[in-house]
Amino acid sequence: MDSFGDIERMFSILESSSTGQFSKERVAFLFYPGEYSVDIPIGYYTSVGGLGQSPDDVVITGNVSSDAVLPGGNATCNFWRSVENFSVIPTVDERMKWAVAQATPFRRMHIRGNLHLADSGATPWSSGGLIANSKVDGAVSSLSQQQWLTRNSQLGRWRGGAWNMAFLGVEGAPVQASWNSQKPVAVKETTPKIAERPFLNVDDAGWNVFVPALKSQSSSYNWDVSAASGKRISLEDFYIAKADIDTAATINQALSNGKHILFTPGIYSLEDTVEVDNAETVILGLGYATLIPQGAFPALSIDDVEGVRVAGIMVDAGTEKAPTLVEAGRGVSQSDNSENPIILHDMIIRVGNGTPGTAEAALTVNANHVIGDHLWLWVADHDGQTFPLPWTTNASSSGIIVRGDGVSMYGLFCEHFQEFQTLWEGNEGSVYMYQSELPYYADTEEWWSTPEVQGYASYKVADDVSTHYAWAIGIYMVFGETCQRAVEVPEKPGVQIERAMITSIASGTLNHIVNDAGSSATAFGTAYLEYYPEQ
Repeated sequence: MDSFGDIERMFSILESSSTGQFSKERVAFLFYPGEYSVDIPIGYYTSVGGLGQSPDDVVITGNVSSDAVLPGGNATCNFWRSVENFSVIPTVDERMKWAVAQATPFRRMHIRGNLHLADSGATPWSSGGLIANSKVDGAVSSLSQQQWLTRNSQLGRWRGGAWNMAFLGVEGAPVQASWNSQKPVAVKETTPKIAERPFLNVDDAGWNVFVPALKSQSSSYNWDVSAASGKRISLEDFYIAKADIDTAATINQALSNGKHILFTPGIYSLEDTVEVDNAETVILGLGYATLIPQGAFPALSIDDVEGVRVAGIMVDAGTEKAPTLVEAGRGVSQSDNSENPIILHDMIIRVGNGTPGTAEAALTVNANHVIGDHLWLWVADHDGQTFPLPWTTNASSSGIIVRGDGVSMYGLFCEHFQEFQTLWEGNEGSVYMYQSELPYYADTEEWWSTPEVQGYASYKVADDVSTHYAWAIGIYMVFGETCQRAVEVPEKPGVQIERAMITSIASGTLNHIVNDAGSSATAFGTAYLEYYPEQ
């Protein structure tokens, strides 16, 4: 954005995006370095970003906000919106309002004031999100936020918390106390291994994408763009994909020619799988660019190669049942990519987008050492008119199946699948902050049970796994059903769960938290388990 006319045009688009939960609009607004005085209401399928080297290169003075869409200040359906790489000087009560639910990454931001994560009103509920690589000078007030991951950031302070508030490598994180409903806080001083999301920017040499390097045991934010902190890829090395022009064939041809891919905002109906076969390839989406397979095949398949980065891509299921919508690694992996792994940033995979969809699984991870950095895998429980949808409308068994070893997930959100939400078969896996809402209801109780146990656990670690670690786990039951175990893991010394909780949002019942340990939750109750096995 560099003119008044651009900003006026932006306002008209933003107004139309505020209520289109299942619309076909996809929008990205990118601000050149400079100072702007403008209010920005951020709606569905809208990304706002700065093009500077630092977030402080783009300074916006005004009311930059995500306001609740539903009546009474209810933000539980405030999905699919993001901000990245700019600074905000708030002009309303010295705070920026970011009332959101899922799929709303807040990255590489500098808030020169306070930040509120919910709206106001009679029912000011909000339901999950991510802050990463950001600085908030004042206080972050979580208010009604049910669950949240804050990673590699600096906060003036943090206030409040509902069910599951997780902090990795955060200066200004709250003090960790006993794990219970009054202190639902999980804190680790460093993030074990992560790379920040690639981002589009402009420097003296022109347009490029900066790809941050992998870092270990990191803390606080890092906005350095020197060669020591990552690499620059000229935009000339990217194929610029456009939804009204490109097909899987044209995109795959560009990939085979060694190009990276920049998906501009839009919906891409794919006649075949987009196949990433070259190491170090960057796939970057703007404005919730959406891939939809038009047959029983994955939308995106990544070979078992080093250094691939995928960021900001949404994938929707089609009407024919694909075995998986996205696969990272094909077949059984023999590679050790631990020093240069495949990383998936802000990947949103949906089964149901206002119209029915189907897939066996949303994401399958076959490669070793893959890192997931904020994923939302979701079977749609509503379509804008009907809630909840019938059991067979959006049919899908599992959100994520992990077969590779050494796979790590930071901020894994996985909801409403019909069997195990998460099925982990690889060794040495780790998950840092997990949120899962079980299916709203099954047609019959028998449909939603294994032969041995009533109800499918949300989080299942396979019986032959010997090493696994999961931290800050929140699993929710909504309506009617009974689930014996929220988490199922093998009884082995190398398998550990730390800080897990369950809640019954309405009338459903969760009998245990991990295996047969932990109290039950029913009728709006919660239960917490600090360690499994208990220490």
